[in-house]
Amino acid sequence: MATMLMGEAEILCDDRIIVRDGPEGLRIHGTWSHGDVPEVSPNSAPLSALLFLKKSERNCLVPIKDKREKFRKLLPYVIKPLETRDWWEKMLNLIQKIAGSVPCYSLEFDKSGGVIELLKEL
Repeated sequence: MATMLMGEAEILCDDRIIVRDGPEGLRIHGTWSHGDVPEVSPNSAPLSALLFLKKSERNCLVPIKDKREKFRKLLPYVIKPLETRDWWEKMLNLIQKIAGSVPCYSLEFDKSGGVIELLKEL
């Protein structure tokens, strides 16, 4: 949940983020509900890719192309504070838009730190 700002990473949030669809397209926003990192940015950034993390013995970035698979992977990450019919319709439409327009990857990584080079390719 970091963005690049003039060559440096900026942490929007290390726990929960908000995705909003507005005139500028899909954007991510940090929240007050951060985890262990106390210094988070109040800025937002375009949602340019989603990475589903997976510990591995190698570092690789595996594209997820199937929209249905993207949808299934995204659904568990939706926080469900208001479970009304209207709310669910809005969330399902947003997830559908994300699955249809945002590149998604399975990011497999080990503890070597070599994964950073893969992220620079995005």
